[in-house]
Amino acid sequence: MMRKYLKPILAIAILFFLAAGCDKFLGQPRDASTVKVYNQAEERINQAQSIKYTGQDGRSALELLKGQYQVETKSFSFGEMVEKINGVGPDSKHFWAFYVNGELANVGADSYVTKNSDQIEWKLEEIK
Repeated sequence: MMRKYLKPILAIAILFFLAAGCDKFLGQPRDASTVKVYNQAEERINQAQSIKYTGQDGRSALELLKGQYQVETKSFSFGEMVEKINGVGPDSKHFWAFYVNGELANVGADSYVTKNSDQIEWKLEEIK
């Protein structure tokens, strides 16, 4: 009588152990891919921490930026704020800072009219 139940019990036990092993195996790639995606996003931001171009007489810094890169902005009462450049946007602790000839600009990029001698730079900087 015991032999009659032995095969089904063994089959159930084997299936149980296989299912338990597959669960652990299938769970690992999700964690690894999450880390990989995070690292790729971090790498994209690190690669794009600085964008430089030369001014052109009579054109705004933002106009030139939009002519050379894919730019996403948000409009405010004080002007347009750059949110993303070539798909790279800062996290909640950083922002795109706008420099003219090595000095932080005191007006918005949409208001600053460049000269041919201007060196424009955008940097991802930490909010302080």
